Amino acid sequence: MSLRSLSRKMTYLTAAFALAAGLGVAGASSAAAVPAQNCGARTQPVPVDYGLKLTTDNNIGPKLGDLYLGYFGDCRGVYAEIRWDTPEDRNLQTGAQWLDAHVEGSIYLEDENSKKFGYVPFALTANGSTTTSKIMTIDKDMDGNNYAAPKAFYPRVDLRVAQIDQAGGLTYGPHACYISGNSHTFSDGGWQKNAGGGYCAG
Repeated sequence: MSLRSLSRKMTYLTAAFALAAGLGVAGASSAAAVPAQNCGARTQPVPVDYGLKLTTDNNIGPKLGDLYLGYFGDCRGVYAEIRWDTPEDRNLQTGAQWLDAHVEGSIYLEDENSKKFGYVPFALTANGSTTTSKIMTIDKDMDGNNYAAPKAFYPRVDLRVAQIDQAGGLTYGPHACYISGNSHTFSDGGWQKNAGGGYCAG
């Protein structure tokens, strides 16, 4: 292994430990929501909202990926999903200023009653992979009661980012972001755009 490669791996390891120490929102407690059962046996999942672009700062930094709300028709199950961009995608956007992006946090759902559930923590390099929350039913709330119309759900993510630039330096985002994606209402098929955007303001 070359010295350059070893140095880069050590920098990534340092970034991962620093992120774990600095992000207090990862792994937040999950309420006892009702999971959906037997999802994907007969239908493939589909996005039911327009993806929210995740960026590093003020919606002008390099794009990290897109936050969606996904749905399995066969189990009536909803989940939050991030489709991370690749380093090559970010290099095209920024003139190769970034070598990599390290992301850590939790992805989860919020319902029309402002209840949050389905938490899944993550810590990874944003490299074209997909991160999803747990799959929850759109029919029953956390107390086992039927959801009333409009059955609105929001994909949410608590996120912190570090970048490795061309010079090998490590730069952190300003703080942990609490980002709500675009919502979908299952009673009427409508959606609501999050006007706040998918970034941390400085």
